[in-house]
Amino acid sequence: MLIDALLRARLRQLPEVERESARWRTLGERLDELEGALADLRVHGTMDAELAAALALPHLPETRLAVAEAADSFRVIASRFTRTTVNIGVSGAARMGKSTLLQSVSGLDDNQIPTGHGIPVTAVRSRIFHSPAVRRAELEMHSPESFLTEVISPLHVALGLASAPRTIAEFGRWVYPEALPETRDRLLLTRLREVHGALESYEPLLTGGVKTVPLEQVRRFVAYPTHEEITEGAGR
Repeated sequence: MLIDALLRARLRQLPEVERESARWRTLGERLDELEGALADLRVHGTMDAELAAALALPHLPETRLAVAEAADSFRVIASRFTRTTVNIGVSGAARMGKSTLLQSVSGLDDNQIPTGHGIPVTAVRSRIFHSPAVRRAELEMHSPESFLTEVISPLHVALGLASAPRTIAEFGRWVYPEALPETRDRLLLTRLREVHGALESYEPLLTGGVKTVPLEQVRRFVAYPTHEEITEGAGR
């Protein structure tokens, strides 16, 4: 399998990464020793003030910091190279095939990683972990407070609107302006109005905590309504 080959190739590079990490750590230790030696010389009884001033290395603190950061970077890389898994992040504009790619990699289907045509589908960020034994979905649910703080309030700030609603009931009564001209603000306002208009459909889900559901039931929590669901809702 290609992923297994990638893991083996990554692990073969670990000794070189560890040697490089040790080299940067040693360099940091030598710089610490240098700074200590210079400090001792500057206060030595035989040292005059002019020579003591000349012993200063003005860029030494920045150099020590850069070396420490490099050593830490190699430590992190070494830690990653010992993992038996790979992490794949997928991000991009709508309708570019992100969900289709994840389906092909993970073996999941539209019930867990929804795809569709013509309208946005994926509504939330998802993290998918491979497990040969466990098949379940854990949903991190918004509470009313976190929903208002993390979703609604930033939209109010971005749009320059008056103070954001403090309760779900207040959000439900809020009156938002009509659509703006064709700008980024218009897109944000459209999004806010859609979230506001759909409040009744998701308010019971604002429970907070973690909710465990079967994989077959994930789609309704992570996807926007389909064309058919929108049409059915309009007909009611």
